Amino acid sequence: MIPRYIKNRDRLKALLPELKRHLEGCSLCPRRCQADRRVHKGLCGVGNETAVALFQPFFYEEPPVSGTRGAGNVFFTGCNLTCIFCQNYEISQEYKGVFLSVEELADIFLHLQNEGHTHNINLVSPTPHLPFIIPALLLAAEKGLNIPVVYNTNGYETAESVEMIALFTDIFLPDLKYISSGPAQELSGAADYPRFAWEAVEKMIALNGYGQISSEGIMEEGIIVRHLVLPGYIEESIRLLEEIRRRLGKYVPVSVMSQYTPAWNAKEHPLMKRPLKNEEYQRIIDKVEELGFEKGWVQGLESAGEDYIPLFFGENV
Repeated sequence: MIPRYIKNRDRLKALLPELKRHLEGCSLCPRRCQADRRVHKGLCGVGNETAVALFQPFFYEEPPVSGTRGAGNVFFTGCNLTCIFCQNYEISQEYKGVFLSVEELADIFLHLQNEGHTHNINLVSPTPHLPFIIPALLLAAEKGLNIPVVYNTNGYETAESVEMIALFTDIFLPDLKYISSGPAQELSGAADYPRFAWEAVEKMIALNGYGQISSEGIMEEGIIVRHLVLPGYIEESIRLLEEIRRRLGKYVPVSVMSQYTPAWNAKEHPLMKRPLKNEEYQRIIDKVEELGFEKGWVQGLESAGEDYIPLFFGENV
């Protein structure tokens, strides 16, 4: 398959002036903070430069994404949510990372393809960095980049941005974290998360479909909807899975994750300062089976733990 950033090259080039305007008054995400990122950072912590904390072949995504050679993960600095349980808080909230030019970001994409031999380029928490990612992809494509792009997002997106993102994204990998505004506000600082995330995921499916898998079992196009199960919020997860089945159907690929590990401010939260219990997670597994999803993945509880959290020291940047 020809990646979308190659097929839509001219349309992406036409977007560059609009992306520049977002640096003057940013409305890329639902925060719509209107920050003039030329002089100060937005609410996401990202300003007039892109910053990357780590890039590497990564083998802990879903099997059709990681495959045998790994996903080409690029971990961007900053985030438009403030999740108290974020395992990557060093980069999402403490903003660790190395500032890069567009040319250097393009070189990272090419390195992952040519030296890492990864199946794809997996952009992690990328939305604030769109003004730099799109020109970097265009430049890298001119130099031979030709593998799919994965958009690994927390789901807090606007439908307008998703339409733009779909021009270069082959595979969407969004979270659906919450169905209720209360937990969304308490745990991630975004009461409107459910409204925006559900609309965004529906738009992703409308634009990219459910999925296309190669003969080698590698995803080439489509979506995988992720949900991280949180201790103390099992009923929230059950309701969310029921809503996925109702709104998105049984054919949408779903990934239910048990990898929750108390991190950052969650260590002080009365419900979240502990790992998931076996009986809690079994209720989720039973619900997934009851709902009859045709395609998906369920993590084992052994996936939880600090051994599975990347270390962001910056050596690979």
